Amino acid sequence: VTDVMIVIDTTGSMATVINQVKANATSIVNTIFDTNQLKSPRIGLVEFRDQGSAFVTKTNVALTSDKSSVINAVSNLQTGDGGDDPEAWYSGIMEAYNQPWRKGARKIMYFFADTEPKDPEPGTGFTAHDVTQRALEIDPVQIYPIWMNGFIDLDFQQKYQAAANKLALATGGRLIRTPDKYQGKFINGNVVKGLEYATTELATDPVAQIDGPDTGMGGDVLLFNGGKTYDSEKAIVEYSWDFDNDHKVDIVSNSPRVVWRYNSAYDGFITMFAKASDGGVS
Repeated sequence: VTDVMIVIDTTGSMATVINQVKANATSIVNTIFDTNQLKSPRIGLVEFRDQGSAFVTKTNVALTSDKSSVINAVSNLQTGDGGDDPEAWYSGIMEAYNQPWRKGARKIMYFFADTEPKDPEPGTGFTAHDVTQRALEIDPVQIYPIWMNGFIDLDFQQKYQAAANKLALATGGRLIRTPDKYQGKFINGNVVKGLEYATTELATDPVAQIDGPDTGMGGDVLLFNGGKTYDSEKAIVEYSWDFDNDHKVDIVSNSPRVVWRYNSAYDGFITMFAKASDGGVS
């Protein structure tokens, strides 16, 4: 079961990207649905701009299995406003978190922008930490920022990649860097081929699942098990665990079963990253 939210910056500087997306709305939506056809896929769309724009963020279509609704929403995207370089990333992402995500579904967010976020964000006060924490609370929502060469200059590219990669790693996603060439065709700057590449990549990633105690006594040795993690095609070769939500790996193991002892009280998240033999991570 897979839920996919597309979150996209529609400020004026994104006009080239948005025009490509609109012109190929049917192809893009069909690619996502068809690649995940055995996983009861649903797709939703959120757009965002910036404080002081006609709107900061809005849901164009909530998570749905109705292809035509998603195609219509994508086809009707319009660009406008903007100004200073950083945009209201976090408002857009938080809006997407408010969707009716299904319990137990793999939760994916495709994220498109062309510059860095405001951190903290004016008005809302949202920070990267807030966005990360909320993602983990929802099971998590894995953020997959998509970076395609050919649209903006090197300075913006570096700012985008740094901020986007930070969110991706903290939520169990990854920054998707599309290659210049895919399936024998050059796709430098090609949004449609870039998204097709990203969707195909994600479809082959493992699905991480944890069994373990929700509570325990300080000083007890606790057993955690990632044995329900699976990959439809490849073997799982590595499990990395973060037991205190500091975004640093505490244990790396080739076994799904690990033990951990808390010497003091802890109330927070435990994160496991699973790596398949082809390098895919979830």
